[in-house]
Amino acid sequence: MSNGTGSIAAVLWDADGVLQHHRGDWVAKMRAIGGDHLPEALWNAEGPSLRGDEPFTDGIRRALAKLQLSPHFTAIVDTWTHVDVDPAAFALVDRVRAAGTLCALASNQHDERRRHMVENMGYAEHFDRLYFSSDLRVAKPEPRFFETIATDLDLPAGDLLFIDDLEMNVQAAREVGLHAVRHDPNDGAEGLQRILRQFDVPS
Repeated sequence: MSNGTGSIAAVLWDADGVLQHHRGDWVAKMRAIGGDHLPEALWNAEGPSLRGDEPFTDGIRRALAKLQLSPHFTAIVDTWTHVDVDPAAFALVDRVRAAGTLCALASNQHDERRRHMVENMGYAEHFDRLYFSSDLRVAKPEPRFFETIATDLDLPAGDLLFIDDLEMNVQAAREVGLHAVRHDPNDGAEGLQRILRQFDVPS
């Protein structure tokens, strides 16, 4: 069914929860290492690196030192950095590109995960553009994240479709003028396909 809004010139894809997923229950693993408070402490420590303000490892080292968990640094970074791509989702991106719609990654990522995704996970081969928050120096849900991408693509916000698993990011994109839809990670590639059909994006 068409959404009646006209042609979509580019699809902006989030990564985590859309195209890639943590191996197992990341929160449970962190709690097993350092207790219930560790996941939140790590998320807070990650913030500056998502905006490119400092290396990811610097913030994590400080947080672990404060919690007296420094011996677990390597295990925590490895668990956090390494995720698995959904091959069916990547195949869908490939089909969308082959059908003529530009596909860009639009993801909050710190420097370590960014490097891993580009060098080891094949993202550069599957997307026309890669927009990482640590490169843009601004992270979702800040409006400037979306405005910067639209400007770089030289496309009106209304010609862009953004797919993300977090409602706060979807709402922020809509406020800037993008078409935006929340994707349930449990729906997999079939759910992504349904979203594309809603906007008449060929695949």
